[in-house]
Amino acid sequence: MVSDTGIGKFLLSITFRLMIFNIILVFLPMASILYLDTYEKQLLNAQEKSMVQQGRLLSAALSGSTVLDADNATRILINLQERTEARLRILDNKGLLIADTSTIYKDELRNKNIEYSDYSRLITPINGNSILYKIATFPVRLYRKLFQPPLPVAGESYYNSTEPFTGFEVIAALDGRYGAVTRLSSDGQRSVSLYIAIPVLNSETVIGAVLCSQSTFRILQDMYEIRLVLLKIFLWSFLFALIISIILAYSISFRIKRLRNEAESIRTGKGKLVGYFTPSVFMDEIGDLSFSLADLASRMDKHFRYTASFIQDFSHEFKNPLSVVRTASEMIPDSTGEQRDRFLELIDQNSRRMEFLLDSIMELSLIDKDLEEEIKENVDISILLANLIPGFKLKYPHREWKLQGPPAHSSVYGTKDKLGRVFINILETANSFASSGTPVDIKLSDNNNQIRITIFNYGSTIPSGDLDRIFDRFYSNRIYREQKHNGLGLSISQTIAQSYNGNITAVNMENGVCFLIVFPLIV
Repeated sequence: MVSDTGIGKFLLSITFRLMIFNIILVFLPMASILYLDTYEKQLLNAQEKSMVQQGRLLSAALSGSTVLDADNATRILINLQERTEARLRILDNKGLLIADTSTIYKDELRNKNIEYSDYSRLITPINGNSILYKIATFPVRLYRKLFQPPLPVAGESYYNSTEPFTGFEVIAALDGRYGAVTRLSSDGQRSVSLYIAIPVLNSETVIGAVLCSQSTFRILQDMYEIRLVLLKIFLWSFLFALIISIILAYSISFRIKRLRNEAESIRTGKGKLVGYFTPSVFMDEIGDLSFSLADLASRMDKHFRYTASFIQDFSHEFKNPLSVVRTASEMIPDSTGEQRDRFLELIDQNSRRMEFLLDSIMELSLIDKDLEEEIKENVDISILLANLIPGFKLKYPHREWKLQGPPAHSSVYGTKDKLGRVFINILETANSFASSGTPVDIKLSDNNNQIRITIFNYGSTIPSGDLDRIFDRFYSNRIYREQKHNGLGLSISQTIAQSYNGNITAVNMENGVCFLIVFPLIV
């Protein structure tokens, strides 16, 4: 089990996982270095073919005589004028050396202060002492030392020029066959010298052999340079991946930690919110998350405030009739006759008032639950109002109800029951405040993908200080004995409207009050 602190916590962090992911992406291309061995083999094959071609050409040049002559062989080698990088030696039919490029170019090599081992060694030696290269190849060298057997070392001193050449390839050539062998270099570098021997024929008779040898130092040097360049690219890529990982991890994990710290700092042990999330300035997924959390925290804070305010309002509304009931019940024992009947009536009225308040609270809570669980549909507002108006005409026959200007398109997203409840509450409010004999005007219009419903009643206006409160819970300027008015009707209507992305406002006009109801149209 990984510890939740220290190293264990770091291993589980996003920072570590991003670093590992990016570093693995760097290591994967480096696996291609394994295929350099195939490339090296191809170069060795090409080198061997080149040597074979040189040996055959020299053999063909020597095949014209019955016996190989040292002067003629030397003259032919001199005519090559250093056009070959391989060491060429000509042997007679007994394997004795009669001409050698080493002897021909001996003076030139001494002038260059080079002890001849192979003509190809005139190239720049490999810088195998690079610290970077030693560090990178240390595991390979250690593996070879511990698990691989030592290789035999021959070097370029395998043949003695004063004795017959008895190597496998020479014996094969003197027998009329092609011979080839590789021998490990003796100078500490893991390179080999390629030896090939081509028979020199006069008709069907072998009169000698051409021995061509060349070190793989040039190939080794090229491969070394390639590996060193790849290693440098890998190290730079590794460093770049590490920096990018740290930057990415910082930009991700730091911001997530900030969100976590803000979440811990804004809540209290009682579940209340004491602060807000700071929206991110970055428009990415974490930025979206911060905006969502900020919105969620704001909604939760509003809900907490709503709940606290609701309890206070309900306690206040419930306390008044409860106080009347308690006072009247205390006065009954000392009262008689008409006074006693008056106290009993007060108890009955206020008991009903409390019962009505409890029923209203239950209704409000059920509406909130229904709004969350209901299945919404397309509702045509003009048809809904056209179906509601006849009922109000029957209920209030002395009031004229005018429905004007239904737009061609008036469908909104909601339910008929809840939307009907909104308009019934507003129409009841407009009727209760309208002067006797005046109409209630209802007008529909659409604007900017919204449907606007105005309900205007002619009568007294709302006190300017109460315009912002008429949609509050339990607010009403009616007297308590009007039990059907508990101050929740407009609050319920506003709750329903806002749940459907709508809104209700009230404005005082010159001779009455205008309620404006707005809902987004279904486009």
